[in-house]
Amino acid sequence: ASNLLLTQYRMHPYIAALASKSFYFNRLKSQPTEIERAPPPHINWPNARAPVVWLDVKDGVERREVQRQNYSSSREKSRFVQNSALSEEDENEDEGGSDDAWKRNGGGGLSVSNAREVEVVKNVVAHLMMVEGGKCGGNDGIVKAEDIGVISPYAAQARALSCAVEAGVEVKSVDGYQGREKEVIVVSTVRSNTRNEIGFVADWRRLNVAMTRARRALIIVGDARTLSQSSHVWRSWITQLRSKHLVVAPTDFLNL
Repeated sequence: ASNLLLTQYRMHPYIAALASKSFYFNRLKSQPTEIERAPPPHINWPNARAPVVWLDVKDGVERREVQRQNYSSSREKSRFVQNSALSEEDENEDEGGSDDAWKRNGGGGLSVSNAREVEVVKNVVAHLMMVEGGKCGGNDGIVKAEDIGVISPYAAQARALSCAVEAGVEVKSVDGYQGREKEVIVVSTVRSNTRNEIGFVADWRRLNVAMTRARRALIIVGDARTLSQSSHVWRSWITQLRSKHLVVAPTDFLNL
């Protein structure tokens, strides 16, 4: 505890306050001010002083991509099944967030994707980049692709997101964003099921990394019910956001 970093220099103070309560025993202090980390303007932030929003995707369906070492044709290399077909005990999850993870496991591995979340993230990124008149990264007042980072815990989702979002937006796994930062971070949590199972997404260390990469604004895309009922850490985080009315429908945030 004596070596714990007590002052942070990256995040908007509200993002840091959430992290402080969840991960740092309320001991984390912020050097940047709200003005210095002002979020992109003209965005429908539920609370202008708290540039964090959870876009609650209730209609997403997680699909599992099982990679097999021995397959007779390229069509059998990836097998997609609905989320009810595998139990948590059968999972050998793609924890590294990369193709190397399942290769190291002898070709067997599990990754998870959620097409509905991909669609929402795509719309969020496009919405951010259409907004002008703010200070986010550059001096011309435009949110550029290089200002935005997209994070997901699963390689399958990261691949799908890479194909969907604008060129120049950096998409990586949680582990891939260790030590990195962006002006705006969009997180796709992926998991959505009636079993309330989220696998290694329950790891508070990964949650900490994902939620502390943003300098100015943090947008989480996910199924709040599944996450909150599966992990006390996620439940605490979502409860804090609900108390500030920061959990909204994607259509409300995007003005659709």
